[in-house]
Order: sequence, then structure tokens, then C-alpha cells
Amino acid sequence: MKRIYQADFIRVVSTLGIFCFHFLNKAVTNDLIPSAFPSLPNFTLGSLFVTVFFMLSGAMLYHTNQRKPISIIHFYWRRFVGIFPAFYLVFFPLHLKTALEYGNFFYKGNPKVFLLSLVGMDGYLSYRIPTYYQIGEWFLGALILLYLFYPLLHKGIAHHPLSVSVIVLLLYSSSFLPTLFQINDFQNLFSCLLSFWIGMLLMKYKIYFLEKSRSGWICSLCLLFLLLFRLPLNTNILSHVGGLVCFCFLYTLASCLPTRNFFEKAICTCSLLSYPVYLVHHVIISIILNQIQKHLSWSSVFLLFLATLAITLIVAWMLHITLTYIKKWFMNVLKELPH
Repeated sequence: MKRIYQADFIRVVSTLGIFCFHFLNKAVTNDLIPSAFPSLPNFTLGSLFVTVFFMLSGAMLYHTNQRKPISIIHFYWRRFVGIFPAFYLVFFPLHLKTALEYGNFFYKGNPKVFLLSLVGMDGYLSYRIPTYYQIGEWFLGALILLYLFYPLLHKGIAHHPLSVSVIVLLLYSSSFLPTLFQINDFQNLFSCLLSFWIGMLLMKYKIYFLEKSRSGWICSLCLLFLLLFRLPLNTNILSHVGGLVCFCFLYTLASCLPTRNFFEKAICTCSLLSYPVYLVHHVIISIILNQIQKHLSWSSVFLLFLATLAITLIVAWMLHITLTYIKKWFMNVLKELPH
């Protein structure tokens, strides 16, 4: 199916936003810049763009599968191929490096916990138990769980969108009950589910929400208001509202940008690197910023940000090229096998 340029644009902007958030957080943690650097009044930059990412994931899965019945085996195989080869290619070298430093492959002491890393859940469950977490973060585990439930959501949005929407909202409301869950309410699977479901609805009813430029520009004003003025509401709710208006605004903005030029090609290329960037950016940011032991001026921080981003993109591109080669080799091997 033809790629949606607006989706590529949203993915690239969100990746850049999350990278910026983690870079600044690490810079503050390492005391490279003052801890009182400007912050957003209603949510963090990270929570805003993570919400947008969940919405984008739901929207694109619906777009890809809306006109055909889902083959469960094919669907899960596509998700596995899209997630785990890249994950393993980054995780195992880092894990082996740490294991050599400790002198023990299972340096956390519990071999069973290593299974969580093999299924990509180490980051999501690290709040509760010690895991072998190395790359990515909690977002990946939540997304894998949402993929597992997607065939049910696909049936729900096709036949009972209103009923399923009510159920999703009820589940979301339960995420605020501390007696039920230990996990942070924003990272709660039901909170992630709401973002994911909203993305599916936006794509299903895009003629009303995404393809009307007036709606997008109204959302831009709402986003500006949320970025400037604090509202007396729960930050989780505000993150979802902010993510919704940000998604609609970016979709409209992308529709207004010129296509068939260098900018479009650059966006599409960077979009392909978004997942590799997501996997490696934490590690690269930590390696680079841990080498610096002094306060930096804001101009130096900006230059360091650009340099770190450039190195991250280069590593992500190398990972992408390696994966592409491995997949081609694997497909050639399969073709040569006797039928």
C-alpha cells in the first residue's frame, strides 16, 4: 500500500521531539545545564510525542488493514519482522558487553527474567522487577501488547466503534486507581490503549478530522494554548488532548508542504530510520554526554545536540542497512530451499 507522506512527517517530528526530550533530560541529570531550563506547563515533550506515536501506530495499522480481513499469522509475522530483528541486533551486543563486565551472562541473577528481553518486555516491566533492560524503553513493550490485541480492535472498529470506544474509556479511567495498578498511569496499558484507539478512529473518520484543513489549523491554536497556559487537569488527560491536537495539526501541516522534492525524500528516508533511532538513541546520548564533566553554554548545548543527533542518525542508518542486507540474504536462502 502507498505510503502516507503525512504519516512520515508526523513520525519524523515525533522522533525528533522525543530525542530532544531525552537529550535535555540527560544533560540536566549530568549537570551540564541548569535544571531550571524551560518546561511545558501541562505535559512533558516526551509524553506529548509518545502519545502522538501511539496514535500514529493505531492509525497506520488501521490504514493498512481497513479493506481486508486480517490473517492472524501474517499480521503477527509482519509485526515480529518489523520489531525483533533490529531489537536483537542492538540488544545482544550491549548485553554481551555488560555480561563480560560482570563475568556472568545472567548478571541479574535470574535467568528466567532474561525471557522478558527476548520478547521485548524488559523495559516495560522494569518498574516492577529487575530486568536485563538495555535499549529502547517502556514504550516498546506497551506497543507489543497493543499489537497482540489489534485483531480484536480491528473487528471492534469495523462493527461496533461506539461500543468499543466506551469500553476503552472505561478501561482508561481505571488507570487512575492506584489500588489497582503500581505502574505510572501514563505508562499503564489502558492509557496507551486510548491513544492507540484514537489513532484508529482518526484514520477511520479522517474525512471529518484529518482532511479538513480548518480542523487542523484550529488544532494548532489549541496546541499553542496548551504549550503556553497551564490547565488544572491531570497531566495524563492533558497529554492525550495535546497528542490529539498535535497529531491533527502535524497532519494538516504536512499536507500543505510541497512534495516531490528533496524535503519530501529526506522526510521519507528519516521516517524509515525512526525505529532504529528509537532503539539506539538512549545509548548514544549516554555515551556522549557521560564524557563531558563541565557546565555548558546554551550555544554549546545546541551544537552538542546537533552532533549527537547526527551520530545517532548515522548509527541508525547503519543498522537499517544491515537489517536490509540480512533480510535479503534470508529471503534468498528461502528461495533456494527445495519446495
